Amino acid sequence: SHADGSYRFSRLTSGTYFLRFSSYSYTTTWYNGKDDYAGADPIVLTAPNEATDIDVVMRAPDLVIDSFEYPEFVAIGGSVEFTYTIRNAGDGPVDASWVSDRVYLSDDTQLNTYYDVTTATHSHEQLQLEPGETLTITLTGTVPSSLGLGQKYFILRLDNWQNIPEPDRTNNIIVSEPITVGAPDLTITSVEAPDAASGGQQITVSWTVENIGSDPASVSGWYDAVLLSSDTVVSGDDTWLTDVWTSAYTPLAAGASYTIERTFTLPSTATGNLYLLFVTDRYNYQGETNENNNLVAHPISLNAPDLAMTAATAPTAAILGETISVSWTVENLGEHPALASWLDRVYLSTATTFNPDTDTLVYSHNPSAHRPLAAGATYTVERDLLLPEGPTGSLYLLFVTDATGVQGEINEGNNVVAKAITVTAPDLTVTDFDAPSEALLSETLSVTWTVRNNGSQPALAGWTDRLYLSPNPDAVGAGSFWVASEARSDSLAAGADYTVTRDVTVPTDVDLGSWYWVIV
Repeated sequence: SHADGSYRFSRLTSGTYFLRFSSYSYTTTWYNGKDDYAGADPIVLTAPNEATDIDVVMRAPDLVIDSFEYPEFVAIGGSVEFTYTIRNAGDGPVDASWVSDRVYLSDDTQLNTYYDVTTATHSHEQLQLEPGETLTITLTGTVPSSLGLGQKYFILRLDNWQNIPEPDRTNNIIVSEPITVGAPDLTITSVEAPDAASGGQQITVSWTVENIGSDPASVSGWYDAVLLSSDTVVSGDDTWLTDVWTSAYTPLAAGASYTIERTFTLPSTATGNLYLLFVTDRYNYQGETNENNNLVAHPISLNAPDLAMTAATAPTAAILGETISVSWTVENLGEHPALASWLDRVYLSTATTFNPDTDTLVYSHNPSAHRPLAAGATYTVERDLLLPEGPTGSLYLLFVTDATGVQGEINEGNNVVAKAITVTAPDLTVTDFDAPSEALLSETLSVTWTVRNNGSQPALAGWTDRLYLSPNPDAVGAGSFWVASEARSDSLAAGADYTVTRDVTVPTDVDLGSWYWVIV
């Protein structure tokens, strides 16, 4: 029972007892020595099974809703504000944590949490109200779209998870008068954009969005976007060009419109007959009566140039490390300018076809002085290039324009010219090496080595011999000590040699034991 009155308790052991009251009968409990929710004086039993009478006055909180304020009209996706006042109408205090109040949107006046949609929630981390005390709360939410348009109701329920024990929960719920849920209809009414352009060209476009619905577009903003597409529908393979967050134009009243102008650069690799897709509310932030009129597809023909490597000069033979003179000429054979930032490159290759993954890069040139390259225009580049370490034998110098493929073209098959070249190299060999077989830490010793060019070509100037103490006779690396070096500024003819004698000092931090002299 949960009423005031006189109660008799028996069949208890001796001791002092207190009474705990709960709105759930299955949690009503006797507590020995605990004064939790005592609503009566302590019960003192001096003998087991003693019967006693006690007058009980129930004290419990009772939350009621004194007022509930809400708008009579809301738009799908829009923000909605509620203000309500709660009062503790009971004779016991409220002291509870994590109490949640919730506002639902409903098709009718009966709360059904399975079908009704949460619109706003307020969480009291700690709710404390003495009897008669009030609390006014303002909270905002977003109008859901799942219940559609028309007449609806807001239903406010206090203590949604029923964390507060109360004798009466029917007064925790209040239902609004009928309200109206409406929606706007955003559509793109006009666009301005060129009908033709070139890949890499900067263009200016504009578009106008109007709310042709009967209700305002009330969300805080949405994204308008412009995409480049091969068809008239938005898909994952479209190319983003620009987008705009429209908060400056919201809320957008029924019949109102805005116009946006943007300038951007078209992808340099794009060519052919394509579409500019103008999309309002691209991510569906704003619920609408019609979601199928948010896109306009504007046809655009993207023209392309034709960069061609029309000529190249290079020697037919060279030595690794030699500087060679080369030149190449690029012409735009197309009918439209080349606007992208392309690169010309020279590679050493074992084949006449270009493969950037296996060919050896010799030189990269940025022809920025010649951009944009008009239709029919040409440029010629002359350079002295140092052949890097790489393959030898019968090879090809590949002269490649737009080597990284950033410029869209009507013909990608004329960007490479191959020039045959035979690349040879010297063969430097250490033929003699004289060094002590024993040494002391910090001792200075004399070391001599001889290097011979056993190749058929001269070794051009610009290498260095290095002497190491190494724990490994076949290599130098971690744990090795560099003790001397000899820089060579003269070339070494085929069959010639030189001898170097150096005084070197054994490092003090070398571990005692066996080491190797290694000359590289």
